[in-house]
Amino acid sequence: MARIPTVRPSPPDNECCPLCIGHEDRELIWHDLANAYVCLGCRHEIDCGLDFDQQPTIDNYNCYDTIERLLEFLGISYAELQRRNNSKE
Repeated sequence: MARIPTVRPSPPDNECCPLCIGHEDRELIWHDLANAYVCLGCRHEIDCGLDFDQQPTIDNYNCYDTIERLLEFLGISYAELQRRNNSKE
């Protein structure tokens, strides 16, 4: 099945990562699952957080809150995030 290409807006000027509160890192990169530009730290935490079968918690992933913020940002469940991640592979 052909994938619809992702439309990427121009990188934002002087904007913060939408998943970080008070984060000073201004180097943002596009993340397809977030459908937004995120900082390098959040990108890494998202990618590692997708390795769990169930939504990670504070007991098994120290960056679980990044996954929670991403789910809230997108308005989806962890199962839907996993489905979207698996469909892009």
